[in-house]
Amino acid sequence: MKVPVLALILLIACAPCVVAQSVLVTEIMVDPTPQIGLPNAEYVELFNPGNQPITLDDLSISTGGRAVTAGAGYPPLESGEYVVLVRQAFTAEFRALGARVLPLQLPALVNGGDEIILLLGADTIQHLRYTPDWYHDIDRDGGGYSLAYTGSGATDCSGHWRASTEAAGGSPGRANAVYGQPADRQPPALVSASLTPSGVDVSFDEPVAGSIFFTVDGLPVPSATSDGQNHHLPLASVERGRLYELVILPDYADCAGNYADREQRIPLLLADDPAAGELVINEILFNPVVGGHDYVELLNTSSSAFNLAGLQLYNRNSASRPKRVDTAFLLPPGGYVVLTADGEDLSARFANVDTAQVVEMRLPSLPNESGNLSLRLPDGAVLDAVDYHEDFHAEWLSSVEGVSLERIDPRSVLAGRDNWASAATASGYGTPTRPNSQNRSATLAAGELRIEAESTTFSPDGDGYEDRFILHYESPDPGYLANLQVFDLEGRRVVAPLRSNLLGTTGSLSWDGRRDDGGLAPPGPYIVVVETFAADGARQTHKMVAVVAGSR
Repeated sequence: MKVPVLALILLIACAPCVVAQSVLVTEIMVDPTPQIGLPNAEYVELFNPGNQPITLDDLSISTGGRAVTAGAGYPPLESGEYVVLVRQAFTAEFRALGARVLPLQLPALVNGGDEIILLLGADTIQHLRYTPDWYHDIDRDGGGYSLAYTGSGATDCSGHWRASTEAAGGSPGRANAVYGQPADRQPPALVSASLTPSGVDVSFDEPVAGSIFFTVDGLPVPSATSDGQNHHLPLASVERGRLYELVILPDYADCAGNYADREQRIPLLLADDPAAGELVINEILFNPVVGGHDYVELLNTSSSAFNLAGLQLYNRNSASRPKRVDTAFLLPPGGYVVLTADGEDLSARFANVDTAQVVEMRLPSLPNESGNLSLRLPDGAVLDAVDYHEDFHAEWLSSVEGVSLERIDPRSVLAGRDNWASAATASGYGTPTRPNSQNRSATLAAGELRIEAESTTFSPDGDGYEDRFILHYESPDPGYLANLQVFDLEGRRVVAPLRSNLLGTTGSLSWDGRRDDGGLAPPGPYIVVVETFAADGARQTHKMVAVVAGSR
């Protein structure tokens, strides 16, 4: 349940001689929905790691200044024992799991982050502020899984917490499955660095513990305001259009002791906002293969660089909140950037991905059949919008899973299927961070498709020189399908190296000189036949001679 909460305070009256950290918060179920395998209830788990029992008679939970007390009569928490704080209505369900339960009117926990303070008398012995980043798992941070302490290091450190890996979504009342498995083994990563009229704003994906040093154009600049994760570096003056360089020196660390060991240099520019049509949605993968991720590619069609920080992607047909680009990313004129939840997965599935042009972020929901994707500035000004449909794909495709839609002409005002096409087969059905495989040519007449051989003679001997017979093509429109077959001079088919190959608007086809049985074709002339089919069914046949060099 999402309600405003100022603080969650656990007040514990305990036996004499109890030392700090003798009671720990070791598991928190913040968002039990969707229900995985546990009761549909929020809970907080406590653990006594000490060697003395802890009296819980006066255990209290306060949220927003409202205290709830457990009351007397509850047995002490023995050494090595767990107890689950949960609302009275769910007592029986948790006890059925074998958990020791302390029923009370547990205050609601905020899904987006909250503060938990553990007190012994007037002494604070535990103080933590969790956030969704503590899950360290994008597959488990959407509800149904608890936050679990890994049992190593300070409990107020995000690096010592992670999403429960239990099949049921959590382990209330017993040891966590992630014990001894800290999720965070990386130093704080730079999320964004942006230039403002008053200075530089720098954000990391987690708080920096201790000192960190910055320079701007070679001069040291102290952080004027910082919460460990977000830093503001004041500058006396900032010139619009001038390029600055921020340097982040190494040897800073997070609370888990993960140290950054390399210097980072970031160019900064106080740029103007793009106008409509200057930053466009250029490619969309909305129906990835199983286990894959959606992606959206943006293209800067202008002559100016833009900072993407603050841009919002949203589905105007949905009530869901827009997804914001939090990374300060300078996109140069003509540059491409791909937005996706998993850059590593993108590189594994598509060829020649420029990882420097990938920004990881949550995307709005992109339904597989049809949907809307819109791009706007922080002030709400819409830059571009696409109403896509799976029918935009080439009708030749038996499946469109894992096939992106590419914008044919990024500067055209045409909407709908007239300006979108399936990425070509040769591109791997997607060209993230690269020019689209589908680009309408203005130099060809309607229906004209050109195919030319790079060289008539080739020698498939593996020496690296003219080892393949290569055909270059250029089509006037996307969506052409091609078959390539090779025949000997008697008209007998030698091989069919390509069948139902979806072409781009430019590209190449090739024959490696092998027959259907895998052996090399004997030296001599052969007839290469390329059949192409346009989206309207029109068929063209192209024939040419290929000569395999060598001695008979």
